Amino acid sequence: MFHIYNVGYGTCEESEYIQWIHESKFTDKQLGDIVEEVIVAVLAKKADPKSQYKHVRSPTFQHIMDDAEFEKEMYTRGFRKLEFEARFDVFGWSSALDQEDWKSHVDTEQRLLVGRLRKKLLKLKPKYEKELKIGEAAEKQRKSR
Repeated sequence: MFHIYNVGYGTCEESEYIQWIHESKFTDKQLGDIVEEVIVAVLAKKADPKSQYKHVRSPTFQHIMDDAEFEKEMYTRGFRKLEFEARFDVFGWSSALDQEDWKSHVDTEQRLLVGRLRKKLLKLKPKYEKELKIGEAAEKQRKSR
């Protein structure tokens, strides 16, 4: 049996979390201690004057956790990345009902999803048709300014 662990960082604009699996069960404290060891190991290796961090006075957690060395250190401690059978990811800032919202950041699949959501919502609640059309008109007017 494998146990699943979530390790990562968050910032004001982004976050990155990796799900790791391990045969052993750890508490939050034990996992925290392991990650601390990994961070120290990465920093120690990167202290070398030939390292990519030589120009960085104080590497951030983002620098460290995004580094391939972080992954190697986790592997040496028996962790493996969790492999997903399937995923569902969308650009979170775009509207769930407006196919034109954040168009340059949203892929075709997400725009098609929004179209399907609109159709399903209208089938369930036909009264929303007026609100959706008003919302579209307001959005078009806002974008034309």
